[in-house]
Amino acid sequence: MPMKRKTVIKILIGIVAFILIKSFLYYTEVEYSYPVWSKDGKRIYCVKNINYYRFAQGGFFFEYRIYKNRSYVMSMNSDGSWKKVLAKFVGQEGSLKYVENLAILPDGKELIFYLLSNEHEESGIYKINIDVRNLVKVANFLVGGGLSTDFYLSPDGKNIAYTKCEFRRGGLSGQWYSSWLVGIGGQDNYMICGEESKVEGWTKDGKIIIDAYVDIEGNPKPRFDNKGQYEGDLKSRYLIYDPLSMKLIKEVPQEFKKINIMLKKDTTISPDGKKKIFWEEKNLGVMDMDGENKKILLKDKVRYLK
Repeated sequence: MPMKRKTVIKILIGIVAFILIKSFLYYTEVEYSYPVWSKDGKRIYCVKNINYYRFAQGGFFFEYRIYKNRSYVMSMNSDGSWKKVLAKFVGQEGSLKYVENLAILPDGKELIFYLLSNEHEESGIYKINIDVRNLVKVANFLVGGGLSTDFYLSPDGKNIAYTKCEFRRGGLSGQWYSSWLVGIGGQDNYMICGEESKVEGWTKDGKIIIDAYVDIEGNPKPRFDNKGQYEGDLKSRYLIYDPLSMKLIKEVPQEFKKINIMLKKDTTISPDGKKKIFWEEKNLGVMDMDGENKKILLKDKVRYLK
């Protein structure tokens, strides 16, 4: 009998030791971001990213490194009930996948977001119907392992202006940014300003504001020459692209952006202006605009066994 008791104790000690070691070697981090209200204010959409870490050797030291992840586009009622997943992406070490920059179209029927992935053929801007969940890629980034840094929806919701990053090697090595325009259905995807330019947003009358490096005459130019040296005579300035005439307007005052840019809508405020989404200690919740009646909708589990 004493022998059996000792055996049981050893087994229990082994189990506890295994759990403790595992809890030290592995942990999981959950993050909620990019909350968006539905058009009627009854539901909230957001992104949920889960990173799985393990203790492993880095360059010179042992450190926690992400070895897999999951990224979701999800929805729930405004009171936190009836949660459901609209889209799910699973990544492994060396092929991680993250959903970012969630937005809702003006008609309230579709969401758009971009997916960052080490598998470059998968990276790009996507849209998904909030009801039938049909996932459609709007813009594909195959050239040079490009990725989107941000996108801006036009005032009428029919087009997306975005910045594309292309990685080059050789004499012109580094990250090269260019400005692009694509229809919300993925049609007419084309570059509107090349060389070294970035989309800054839309004007209220439907033109695109671009920040680009230009020469004395206002022509966009690369920041580097063929030897990779910086061209000192170039200046960063604003340009305007008109989608209707398909022309780039060079004569734009530097203060133009501050006056005319269409600011991004604060998606954390409900359509009726009475509620606001907030973050508190990595939790996501809803409260009145005056800060009263706080309610936690999603609790972030920062560290736990996988």
